[in-house]
Amino acid sequence: TLSEVQVKEIKKYVTDGGGLVVVGGERAFNYGSYLNSSFEEILPVLSKPSEYKGGRDLVLVLDISPSARDHGTEADILGNAIYILQNKNLKDANAAAIAFGSKDYDVFGGFLFLGLPQNQGIIKDKISRLTTDEQSKTSLDQGLAGAKQMLEGKDGELDAIIISDGGIKESYEESLQAAKELQKLGVNIYFIHIRSTAPSQTDQSKNYYAEDLMKELGLENNYMHINMTERADIRFGSSEESPEENTDEENMTLSNYSLYAYSPDHFITKNVNLTSSIT
Repeated sequence: TLSEVQVKEIKKYVTDGGGLVVVGGERAFNYGSYLNSSFEEILPVLSKPSEYKGGRDLVLVLDISPSARDHGTEADILGNAIYILQNKNLKDANAAAIAFGSKDYDVFGGFLFLGLPQNQGIIKDKISRLTTDEQSKTSLDQGLAGAKQMLEGKDGELDAIIISDGGIKESYEESLQAAKELQKLGVNIYFIHIRSTAPSQTDQSKNYYAEDLMKELGLENNYMHINMTERADIRFGSSEESPEENTDEENMTLSNYSLYAYSPDHFITKNVNLTSSIT
């Protein structure tokens, strides 16, 4: 951390024509409390967080019911959760996780930005530490209600990804209604169904409740039935481009600006005659 004396010396150096190169790390600019600081006065940028409200917000809905433990899918549910959040197309996304058994539980304590390596470490640690809810019911509707609460008021791309052994017989109707409420918010729902021997995953005709739920939502293409040890490959598109990143030349207004030497007596610019302009 630079002292005020050091900042003052750098400011004088730059004012006198000296050059300054600033390289930002994980705790620089708005992550380093530069905003409204004396150091920020030297920089050509403001260090405030972006006001852009687009991007992607994603909530994992993780089954930690006794059914997942008893039928051997718990490790694959958690493993898929970690794998999904390492997707390179999610590097600019915010992610949260709701674990459910009989009740829902906010795993991360809110959303975490996936672009920070330290957040990836927090995510992996918190998901790996999840343990089974000892209550007997697999209440997917509770997990979806928790996801709805987190996604309400969000803009941009919204996703909810259910990872479960599919044993949702007892909460099927409630889960269907909860999923429809998410759809009203514009949330895209995925269901990753880990193949197991759980009896509550099928009806009397051996139809999978998880698959039927996604069909009723019109999202059968977002249903994935995978084997244990497999990892689901969700094809995330790039999230909506932020206004700051939009460089569409058709929408740009170009202007010419003349060049002047800020310090004409400096040894670099002395005797230099500028006649050019910039666009």
